Amino acid sequence: MDLFRQFFLQQSNDNCKIINIKENNKDIYLGNKNSEKENINNFIKNLNIPDGETFIFIFGLASGEYIKELINNIGYGNKVYIFEPEEVIYNYIMMDLDINNILKADSRVKVFKFKDKNEIMNILNTYVDKSYLNKYVCSFYTNYEKAFSDKFNVFNEAIKEFWIDVGALRASNITFGDKVINNYINNIKEIEKNINANKFKNIFLGCTAIVVSSGPSLEKNIKFLKKYKDNCIIICASRSIQELIKNEITPDFICAIDPGEIMERLLVESMELEIPMVVTEQVNSNVVKNYKGKKLFVLNSFKNTIEKIFNEEYFSIQLGGSVAHLATAFAVLLGAKNVIFIGQDLAFTNNRYHSILSTNENLIKEKTILNRNDLFYVDGNIEERVLTNNSFLTFKNWFEIFISNNPNINFINSTEGGAKIKGTKIMPLKDSLNIYCKEKINKHFNLDTSYNVEGVIIKYLNKKLQIMYELSVQAIQYSKKMIKYYEGNKNIKINNVLKKLDEIDFKFYKNQEIIYMLNLFKYKDMETLNNEDEYREKIKESNKNAGIRLGKRTLQCYKIYSSAIKEIMERI
Repeated sequence: MDLFRQFFLQQSNDNCKIINIKENNKDIYLGNKNSEKENINNFIKNLNIPDGETFIFIFGLASGEYIKELINNIGYGNKVYIFEPEEVIYNYIMMDLDINNILKADSRVKVFKFKDKNEIMNILNTYVDKSYLNKYVCSFYTNYEKAFSDKFNVFNEAIKEFWIDVGALRASNITFGDKVINNYINNIKEIEKNINANKFKNIFLGCTAIVVSSGPSLEKNIKFLKKYKDNCIIICASRSIQELIKNEITPDFICAIDPGEIMERLLVESMELEIPMVVTEQVNSNVVKNYKGKKLFVLNSFKNTIEKIFNEEYFSIQLGGSVAHLATAFAVLLGAKNVIFIGQDLAFTNNRYHSILSTNENLIKEKTILNRNDLFYVDGNIEERVLTNNSFLTFKNWFEIFISNNPNINFINSTEGGAKIKGTKIMPLKDSLNIYCKEKINKHFNLDTSYNVEGVIIKYLNKKLQIMYELSVQAIQYSKKMIKYYEGNKNIKINNVLKKLDEIDFKFYKNQEIIYMLNLFKYKDMETLNNEDEYREKIKESNKNAGIRLGKRTLQCYKIYSSAIKEIMERI
């Protein structure tokens, strides 16, 4: 690593600002010192942006000169995300008045500085739409790949892993979309009969929580937990319940998120338990309905709607696909100062997904087969390298981001094997229990039902859906008029049509949580609408072509929504 670098803002021979890095008596120009204008033009040309809605990821801000030209060569729907690895460059260029004014005026371009992969992943998850696998291009500005090679590799890894996450989300939406909608409809009826998880906020402030997952290593150390079970809060994945019980350990909370039918089969021996179960709206609705214990609702998709109805705050967390994510977030909600992970392998210890007592083979008599085309090695928690796959990598990324966002909490990984989770202390379970679970905890808490009302949520939802259906029918008619106008019928008063469509859009799209449900229900149709070239913006397209395209896109979108609303209202 270089010990000393100096950064200078200079003029190129054709009067553009460029940055010169002086290092070990050598010059590295972030640009072309002779002809920067031509260099900028070539850079933009080589981006090969396919259309006006493509995401553009760029490694390197440099002097910022290229932004001035780039904004004239992209569409209204393009989004540009620039990542600057050097804080000195970022701070100096962001004070440039011209660059600052451009960024304030043009919401299409955003510039970020970063130190590590987790920061990039945080930025991507915050700013980039993950609804669909959108087109994107990825590039670096001149000489950045040489001047900042380590961070360039980090940048590429983050972009790759982000789109793996989006792909996993897409696969889940396609596989479970219809089932999840049924779960939503049925589970929102249960919210009224059960408990707001946010009522448990900080009730065990300063405690130690054990998050029990069902990784293959769980059987190695679960026995040590029995001695300390009264000295910590035990939160387990639904799959791990019976393994704990067989070791004479009763968890304080169970967590469940899986929307599929397998959830019922995995819990068949546990449905008569009265341990509180932490759930989200998407979890299998038969489990919510038939499980004997109280359900504590964490709301993600319908949080704002339910808060408005009952006038109280709910807890929400962006989950990454694993029930252990919910368990970890709930531990933090409870006020845990220390969170100890066990069974959190995130890898195929002994070529297995789960501990022996938690496997599909043991619980539901089905074998799980590893996909050999989706296997690779990562750093191990105890072993040097361990075998994992993209799903586990996605789960691991979530943990690492969550941990970095909660620096005041002590995360200890006492999993006897598996993948290393950045930000955790690695410690044998016997030691972590001895250090962090010394005193007994008063585990008394109130499980009174939240509300004494019934049917209010469904009535509210039905009313909203009826209004949205009527708006969608109106939008279809006005969209047809818009298309006819741009195809040549000048008798149509287009300003009135566009004004009316704007009014409809405003009323329709303010119901964001219902929109989310509609998009999920018709995921494939909406994905086609998003990705078909016919509906996507062209860079520098004519007003006529843009008008026809937008009219057709709006028409198709509201047709999909009106169909979805009718079907959902029938199910309700």
